[in-house]
Order: sequence, then structure tokens, then C-alpha cells
Amino acid sequence: MNKNHHSICMKDEVTALLSGGGYIQLIGETDSEYKNSFSCDNAVSIALTSFKIAVLRQDGTVFTRWYQDYYMDYYDAETDSFIDVYHTDDWRGITKLCAGNDHIVGLTSGGRVCATGNNDKGQCNVQGWTNIVDIAAGGDITLGLRADGTVVVTGDEQFDICKAKMWKNIKRIFAGDYDAVGIKNDGTLVSTNEDWEQELTGWSDIVTISVGCDTVIGVKSSGRVYAISEDESFKEKLEQWTNIIDAAVADDLSDHYAVGLRSNGKMVSLGSGFWDDTVLGDKRINIDGRENIKTPDGTNARDDRSDYAFSSSNTSGFKLEDIFYTVIGFIIVMVMFGSCNQ
Repeated sequence: MNKNHHSICMKDEVTALLSGGGYIQLIGETDSEYKNSFSCDNAVSIALTSFKIAVLRQDGTVFTRWYQDYYMDYYDAETDSFIDVYHTDDWRGITKLCAGNDHIVGLTSGGRVCATGNNDKGQCNVQGWTNIVDIAAGGDITLGLRADGTVVVTGDEQFDICKAKMWKNIKRIFAGDYDAVGIKNDGTLVSTNEDWEQELTGWSDIVTISVGCDTVIGVKSSGRVYAISEDESFKEKLEQWTNIIDAAVADDLSDHYAVGLRSNGKMVSLGSGFWDDTVLGDKRINIDGRENIKTPDGTNARDDRSDYAFSSSNTSGFKLEDIFYTVIGFIIVMVMFGSCNQ
């Protein structure tokens, strides 16, 4: 898939979906004076902060709008007024968007980076970056991948995510609120989270990754996924998904939820937060089966159903039913062969 374009994203209790016709749906806890769905002509990619959605247009410009009404800009004590700190009107030539909790980052075709939003931790200090080929953002931090395979980082240095500065020979980068994952030129993976390192060594053929707080989803070119999660049941169910071309995850200490985009434009969802009628009434609605979600041109997951080697519930590389049917088939062939020789 096009590594620069994402038609699905998640932030806290909100899921955003971009349809093939530029129709954008905001699903979940979006009690706001704004409509929860709208259109944006020539939209090719979306990103979410905790309060605002950013939409990348085909012409390289960026459109933003609020989706939460309780957070309307920043209060400026000097002028006694509210100021919008997100400024993307003058952005041009943007090829990729990403977002942290409260800032938006764009990569230009010339290898420069733009950032806007809250900059209290220095997460928007990207003005001097050059020769950047990939970007990632999470929480209050921004990462940039240089053409030489090294990584630059700016923002909150409280978490180990800044260890990414030590990486070399990287070709893709991904970030969550507290951790980052990188794909190296040889296809192996590295992470700023030491607890994930051992599990990531078994991953291969990854096309994209989504990083949560304690969950990581890696999408294979076959359409199957790897997963790391403290919730073993959640992990096992994720690894049963098929024909996936992109995924997004959001989690916290009690809830884990994820959405997956299939190459036919249909959605799958999973997790403890996907309910219509919870006691609090503020959880996501089930989005299984939603259709016509935008897929990058030429995307075609192989949906290799024999690709089971990574499954946490089966380490043999085969499903038991596959072995059973293989044995039965062999017996039938032998019986037929014996009959022909009589």
C-alpha cells in the first residue's frame, strides 16, 4: 500500500474513516456542535489529534477542522481571546500526514517537514530538518527519518522514544504515545520499548505498523497480521484477521480496540470498546462491514490463508485442519491409485 496515505485512524474514543468519494466519517465519542461526517474534495489521507482532524488533499494541501466542542483553540491571556494554533493554510507539496495528541506534522515532497499545534514540549521544532523521507508522531513527540537511514527526534524526552536517535539503517518509522518502532533495510524491526524487542524479532514482510500504548499491530503483505498486546485474547483475535492492508489501534489500561481495512474497502473492528449501548454510552459503535473505504491504487493483499506461522495460538506453521485434510487427501489418492492397479 502507499505508505504515505491512510484512510483509517484512531485517537482515544474516535475512529475516522475516509471513503472512496472523499466522504469522512467520525465515529465514537464525538458529542460536538459539528457534524460527525463531512466531505472533502480530493481527500487522500487523514490523521487525528485528540481534538482535530487533518485531511491531506491530492494537490498537497491540508484541511483541518475541530471535532470536539469542549476544546476550542488556546486561550491567550495577553489578548483575552482564543487562538487557533493549528495553521496549515500555507502548507504546500505535502506527501504524508501524521499527528500526535495535540499537533499535526506534514512531510513535503522536498524532504522538509511542517508541524503545527501545541508546541509546549518542542514537538513542532522541525524547521531545520532536511532530507527527510518518512515521519511519525505520537503523544508530544515527532520523529523524522533521514535518507541516510538515521532518525531525528524532537519533543517530550520523558519517555524512551528518544532512543530512536540511535537507530541506523532504517527505512520506515512508526510512533505511539510512548514508544516507536522502526523497520530496517533488511526487513528486521527495532523498538524503543525493550519489552517488545524479542517478539518483534519474529516479524517479517511488514508493510505497515500501528503502535498503541501496549499494543502493536504489524500488517504483512500477505494480508495477515502480527500483534503484541498484554491482552492475549485480543492478540489472538487480531491474528485471525485476513486480507488486511492497513490497521489502526488505540488502547489504554482497561480497553483495547483496533480497526482493520481490507483490500476490498471493507472494515473490521475488534476490542472491548466497540459497543453501541454501554452503561456510560460513550464507547465506539461497531463498524464491522462498513464499505467503500478508500484504498490506495494497486493495493492487493495476497490473503495467503496458509500463512499461519506467526499465530500465537499455533507455532507449528500449519492449522490442524489443514494437516487433517492433507492426510485424508493422501489416503484418497492412494486408494484410487491402488484401484487403478488392480
